[in-house]
Amino acid sequence: MDSRKLDLLFETFFDITSLVRTERGEAALYSRVLDCCRDLLHTDLVMLLRVRNRRLERYTKRGSGAALYRDEITATPALLDWLEREATAFMGPAGEWRLPFPDRLFERRAGSLLCVPLVAKERQLGLLVSMREYVRDAFGPADLKILNVLANQTAIALENADLYERLRREALTDGLTGILNYRSFMRALRSELRRAERYSQTFAFVMADVDHLKKYNESFGHLAGSQVLVQVARLLVRGCRSTDVVGKYGGDEFAIILPQTDAEGACTVSERIRRAIGQHGFQHVQPGDVTCSFGVAVFPGDGSDVYALIRQADDVLFHAKRSGRNIVRTSADLAAAAPRLELEGSETDAPDVAAPPVRLARR
Repeated sequence: MDSRKLDLLFETFFDITSLVRTERGEAALYSRVLDCCRDLLHTDLVMLLRVRNRRLERYTKRGSGAALYRDEITATPALLDWLEREATAFMGPAGEWRLPFPDRLFERRAGSLLCVPLVAKERQLGLLVSMREYVRDAFGPADLKILNVLANQTAIALENADLYERLRREALTDGLTGILNYRSFMRALRSELRRAERYSQTFAFVMADVDHLKKYNESFGHLAGSQVLVQVARLLVRGCRSTDVVGKYGGDEFAIILPQTDAEGACTVSERIRRAIGQHGFQHVQPGDVTCSFGVAVFPGDGSDVYALIRQADDVLFHAKRSGRNIVRTSADLAAAAPRLELEGSETDAPDVAAPPVRLARR
């Protein structure tokens, strides 16, 4: 291999390693690999096939300076199994490659093919393909060696990218329910509050609590109770828009950010989710036996900073619990009930004890 090709190869290795640590995504990595493959092997078309979640993604480049083209191929189980377990290198005329590929995968004018699997830690991630049009036997052993080296480095970079993404996702999400964890949700809440302040907009903050989860755990075990939380989280996400944010707040408490939403809109969303939870068939019990209560607060009227908003939503949620559970309540409901609650409090002999600013995991 001449010095120019070696320089290009090592530059590509450096680039793809660096791209794993950036936020540019895998597309930039694929583009760099295919550019190097095309320049080193003087091919007419280069392609990277990536198997992910039993789907086959195809990334293609043709000619110098061409844009990266991505599409998905309807793949048979036999093809996916071959790519994930048995893929081997191939060099020769396109017509001699007898594999379970759909006819449309390669163009009719394909003359020669050079294909190498992407393997990292004995896990096959896909296939790197170079094609010359019309010409048979266009590639030699030296070309196969170059593509093997490039494929090995690409597979390692893809494996590292998968690991990086998995660690990033685990740092942001709750391990049980898959929604945002407390830390990530609070970051999103602060960001939304700053945005609403900047553009003089409103947004709703909703707290939801699973009613009587402690009794459910005592009756059916904590594993069953954990599955209740998982299913409630899914119902919350399903009932929200893509722009809304759902997170885990406490033991059996969830929280929702509804951008550009007033109290009426937040009640509509909360009520829809409340009904969906009440109608859902949870394990061991009948529909309606597992329910949720909701407390709604709205920025800026119910709180001008994060903690004031949380405190208000938590107080409203506590009022929903005292009102019988399985209900949606707002700050207006809490204000209307305040005189009655003060009267009830004055009739008791209990000492006056200040409540904590924010309560958690109330059952």
